Amino acid sequence: MKNKFLLIAVSFLVLSSTACSGLNALSGRNKNDVNEWIAKKNLEQANEDKLAKDRQTERDRKIETEQRNFYLTHPEMPIPKMPLDSKSSVDNAFRNALNNFGFVTRYPGSQDPNQVYVKVGGSMLTMLRVQLALSAYGEECRRASAYTGHDYKNECLASLTRDISAFSEMLKNDDIPDKTKLAALGEASYANNIDFGYAARLAKMHFKLCQQRGNQGYVEMVTVAVPCNGQSDVLNIYAAREMGFL
Repeated sequence: MKNKFLLIAVSFLVLSSTACSGLNALSGRNKNDVNEWIAKKNLEQANEDKLAKDRQTERDRKIETEQRNFYLTHPEMPIPKMPLDSKSSVDNAFRNALNNFGFVTRYPGSQDPNQVYVKVGGSMLTMLRVQLALSAYGEECRRASAYTGHDYKNECLASLTRDISAFSEMLKNDDIPDKTKLAALGEASYANNIDFGYAARLAKMHFKLCQQRGNQGYVEMVTVAVPCNGQSDVLNIYAAREMGFL
């Protein structure tokens, strides 16, 4: 037991001696030497930071060039339209509304719904998202039919056709700013659902209210405040109120 304590004591003395030697060496340095060492390390760090920044800039430039070249070699092409050959006029009207959606792709012939989209502002609303929204709408319609015992298929399809047509019309209205269109879509989306008619009405409401105030400032939607000029940031509605924009 004594040997154990002696070993611990010796180890402690050795470590203390080493630490003290290091401190003595540091304290014994000339102040100018220490400052030079610090300056050297700062310069090395600055050079490393600059090198990392230059590499990131080069990567960004390469990605931008590749994307630009891709856009040049893969222009947006409209997808083939669905035939209006159904025996049901309601079905044909629905197909026609989808045809007017304006779907495009840079991969003609692709079966990937993520590669087919319609522009909403500066973003892409993919066909996959639209398909999921239509499926969710169809499920709600089936639930309503099962609940009431009445087949609402034609009524649901006719209502959805009107909503899609209104949404397409809103997207093609060049007077409505892109940020207004995108914000309206966001407000009308939840989970896999998209209320196309609601998005269209929100965008038109925002556009008209902005016109009434000379396209200045912000107008609120539901949870966000959207700039009338289409340039400023979209803000959380509470933040916009705190900042005095509403």
